[in-house]
Amino acid sequence: MFTKDKSWLLYLASIALVASGAFLVWLSFRYPFEPFNKESLLALGHALVIAGLLALTVDRFVKQRLVKEVARDTARFVVGYELPEELRQRIQDLLRTALVRTNYLATYRLRTTEQGIELEVETSWNIENYSSVPQPYTQEVILERHERATSLSIQGKSSDGNYNYDLKGVTLRLAEDENTIRVKGDQMMIQPRSSGVVYDVLTRFVICPKDNATPNVFGAPTFGATILTEVPPGYSITLRSMVEDGKQIGGKWRFNKLFMPGEHIWIRWQR
Repeated sequence: MFTKDKSWLLYLASIALVASGAFLVWLSFRYPFEPFNKESLLALGHALVIAGLLALTVDRFVKQRLVKEVARDTARFVVGYELPEELRQRIQDLLRTALVRTNYLATYRLRTTEQGIELEVETSWNIENYSSVPQPYTQEVILERHERATSLSIQGKSSDGNYNYDLKGVTLRLAEDENTIRVKGDQMMIQPRSSGVVYDVLTRFVICPKDNATPNVFGAPTFGATILTEVPPGYSITLRSMVEDGKQIGGKWRFNKLFMPGEHIWIRWQR
């Protein structure tokens, strides 16, 4: 299958074949040729037209289907027969990953109140589509009941203006499991990276944790993360990832690893 940056060569060659074939067909009827020469010219013209049309339509889709079938049939050899079924399914899901979060930035603002500690959390990121077709994406925030959330807002927009939602002051209701609060934004169709469209997502909420720590859990593959912290006088804050210790400069931490869904960074504070 042709690469994206050279696909125009296929289209140009196919159009040239169709045009050449059409010209030969026209030529065979326009000028008086010997019967044998006319039939040969006409047959060659028809062959070129058919070849060009096949290259533009059938050939391309047959190759795409062949690549998909080969990838599907060889995937089981890549993930390994001897692994447990659950693990092999997990690997296959990762191989099909299309949407990745980039430019991840989280800000934690610690405040003291009469009721205890109040933590304002603001996170933002971009969504990039690494596949060749649009992919659906719905922003979702999940907060635990014991975190005692007091406010929540989510935003999402695209640089082409097709999406722009801003849900402020969302009513906080427990989900059916009665242990979490779940809020979703509007569904966006994320175009491939080659389109140049930028998708921005932002989440802001306030919680009142009982403990002196809270996890920043990654719900999707995320390339790198920057964490900013603000604490009142007399308090200190530390961050720790299970895989990588971030590089700290003042109240800023930078993690350069790829975070997979379910991985997290612990934010801990103390006096």
